[in-house]
Amino acid sequence: MVYFREAREKGFVPTGGVYMTAVSVLALEWRFEESGKVLIDMLDCKRKPDMITYRTLQEEMCRAGRAEEAFELLEELKGRKRGPLDQRMYSELLDGLHWISQPHQDRLPPCDKHSDD
Repeated sequence: MVYFREAREKGFVPTGGVYMTAVSVLALEWRFEESGKVLIDMLDCKRKPDMITYRTLQEEMCRAGRAEEAFELLEELKGRKRGPLDQRMYSELLDGLHWISQPHQDRLPPCDKHSDD
């Protein structure tokens, strides 16, 4: 991240792929404040994150017990004038947040088990 920060300080604007990688890596390391700042910088530089980038950040926040902050971030992103989420992406992310923020015994939905006895 040192090189990333240095490049930004010098006025270099990374590609969307570099931004998305930085957001995801920071989220996977649970460095959410930095990840959120990089995401906002990405949007300000007119780079559009993909669904995986948004989901990675939000899912890791939920796993870290910060589901409320993940919902707040989603609402903040929805209301932005630059790089707003379209309605479809917002709905998918909201559905995913509702699912992952709920306690689950297992992560897979239950299967119908029929006995042929």
